[in-house]
Amino acid sequence: MQFKSITAVALFAATISHMSYPLAVGAQAGITSLSRKVDAVRMGWTRTDVISTLGTPSSVITPGKLKANDIDRGPEIEYVLTWNNPGCSRIEVFFDARNRVTGTDAGRMCAYPMKPLPAGYSCSKQSNAKYCR
Repeated sequence: MQFKSITAVALFAATISHMSYPLAVGAQAGITSLSRKVDAVRMGWTRTDVISTLGTPSSVITPGKLKANDIDRGPEIEYVLTWNNPGCSRIEVFFDARNRVTGTDAGRMCAYPMKPLPAGYSCSKQSNAKYCR
């Protein structure tokens, strides 16, 4: 944006400083009941501990699919279990090769909900089942 005078710059600055932008529906809360449960998950927990706290995951990002999801595989991340979190981004729990929690994403971004992962990631798919129980 190019201004022709200092007065125009001052007027523009005064206008935008008094504007308010509405939040998307659900953005102000940012916490679902499932997101609250993620707060209980601790580093080092086993997959069994996590599933008993959060319930059965919706999908899994397996080692071979990490890169396609912009996740770098390393000692801290072997696979990621995910839970659908209606109205917000999905819940993600990261595991190492020992099946221990190395990180979480509580899915608190509610302004722009994520699309579910494709069917090939589903925990109901036979090849993914070993990660999801």
